[in-house]
Amino acid sequence: PNFQVTPPRMGLSAICTSMGLIMASQAFPKLQIPVEYTTASSLNTTNASASASASVGPLPTNTTTTSTGGSWKVRCPFDFTDSKMQQDGYDNADVWGLERISRHPGLWSFAFLTAGQAALATSVGYQVWWTMPSLVALVGGSHTDSRYRRNLGGTMDPTYDEQTSNIPFLALFMGKQGNPFQVLSNFITKELKPLNAILATMVATTFVLGRGKRINATTARVLAKQRVQQQQTKITSTSTGGNATSTGGGAASSA
Repeated sequence: PNFQVTPPRMGLSAICTSMGLIMASQAFPKLQIPVEYTTASSLNTTNASASASASVGPLPTNTTTTSTGGSWKVRCPFDFTDSKMQQDGYDNADVWGLERISRHPGLWSFAFLTAGQAALATSVGYQVWWTMPSLVALVGGSHTDSRYRRNLGGTMDPTYDEQTSNIPFLALFMGKQGNPFQVLSNFITKELKPLNAILATMVATTFVLGRGKRINATTARVLAKQRVQQQQTKITSTSTGGNATSTGGGAASSA
């Protein structure tokens, strides 16, 4: 190993690994708490007028809701409903979910994961090797987009092309989908699967912290071993030089 994993590098690794796992987690069904508290209620409707004969047309009514208690209900931990179809005014051509980040979330999810490992790598060779998937995502995604624009192997709607990008977050922060802060807020609150993202972040952070500590411990042992070997080599060289001097002095006295 060439160097230890410093806290900034560990933080960068945690961010990249979390991004990769969060993007991958969105491909799975939405996680939800397996129990919920439901409240039963009843509607009480009363006439606003005391006499029906004195009114003309429908009688105005007052409706009140009375809570009759609640209970805990067990439900499936996975929500298989399509949240985007439940939104008012949804159009199938609208940009939704991870498409706001990149047109190729699968490629960039893997790229973020390997970039996180590159930040933990202890040699330049390993860092270059771990960053190769990022180059594949950049070149491969651009090549696919170029083919789709020419109707080779697929098609791409011009509006979709304008509102999205291959490079993560580029189109979003350039304002091509609207106000960046508002779009990002809607993405987090309405389009993201929150429990999936939280679980992915926890797994990524735990993995990075544990791996970083193990790498630093291994590096410390290797460096300590190298220092001991250097000291032993220095002592051996000194002893060899002293013996040679003594042998030379004894030969000169005999002559």
